[in-house]
Amino acid sequence: KGETLKAALSPDGEWLVASDDELYDAPFLLETQSMRKIFSARPFLAWNYSKYAISPDKRRMGLLHLGSDEPSHLELVDTATGLLSGDWSPEADTLLTSLAFNPIGTLVAVGQSNGDIALVDVLSLKTVATFQAHIGSVTALTFSRDGVSLISAGQDGIVKIWGLP
Repeated sequence: KGETLKAALSPDGEWLVASDDELYDAPFLLETQSMRKIFSARPFLAWNYSKYAISPDKRRMGLLHLGSDEPSHLELVDTATGLLSGDWSPEADTLLTSLAFNPIGTLVAVGQSNGDIALVDVLSLKTVATFQAHIGSVTALTFSRDGVSLISAGQDGIVKIWGLP
């Protein structure tokens, strides 16, 4: 209906999560070939999302909630049902700024405005590792194809490669 301001593509290019409005429109999931809407996140989820990601196995969609009405947190949505499967919040009071799923979809890396990166298990929603990565916000995250490294970029202008536990 409007101008698309945020979007993320599944790793295989078959699905797209996007929203029309900068802050308040709920994200929707589409098949890219047919542009058929799989579901829209509203009304069961909040709004104010800043970033989206789709797991490589397409079982989960990650949404970073900005936190204006509640603390910033990660919401994981089950793409088979369109329902919220869980959420994760950082220990520190910080905004979440970036996210990426590992190649097998078992972990999600979450960048924060305080420069930290958390690795979160998608099933237990427990933090399995934390990196003090950058001075300022973590602006981008991606995993290597084999999943043994995490690459981060920060507001400090530095790109780092992290070996994973």
